[in-house]
Amino acid sequence: MAHHDALTRLPNRLSFLLRAEQTAALIRRQQGSLALMFIDLDGFKPINDGYGHEVGDQLLQQVAIRLGDSIRAVDMVARFGGDEFVMLLPDMGDREAADRFAEKLIARLSEPYRIGDLEMRIGASIGIAFLPGDAADIESLIVQADAAMYDAKRAGRNCWRFAHRVE
Repeated sequence: MAHHDALTRLPNRLSFLLRAEQTAALIRRQQGSLALMFIDLDGFKPINDGYGHEVGDQLLQQVAIRLGDSIRAVDMVARFGGDEFVMLLPDMGDREAADRFAEKLIARLSEPYRIGDLEMRIGASIGIAFLPGDAADIESLIVQADAAMYDAKRAGRNCWRFAHRVE
């Protein structure tokens, strides 16, 4: 359990960082690319506060399942903390491929959730950064994707934004 989030059963931050470093080293050797998506749920706090933490926890579990069902075997999704998740996407390709993936992800996460007799909706703000191009290392890549996620929040939420290129 040291490497997994007890609630969602997804890899945790530590596990994510270890795998991200390994994947980045491989990507550099192969001269490939790596996309990182930083995902923050929109509208989670009012649900968690209004219906209680048990409902909030069940919602996070359902989000984790949807995220896990959205990735390929070579990808990784992890719970970073609270209502934040990260995705590691080796060989995503380019920004057009990331656009298409983010659009599908937003649509999937926006579908209604059912918890007991409750039906609820949330959204997601996503920041996307690429290695190489947006950062030279994993720590910087996370910072860039996180900043892009806040750009998505400022743009109205339930959307995605790309990191600002540093090349």
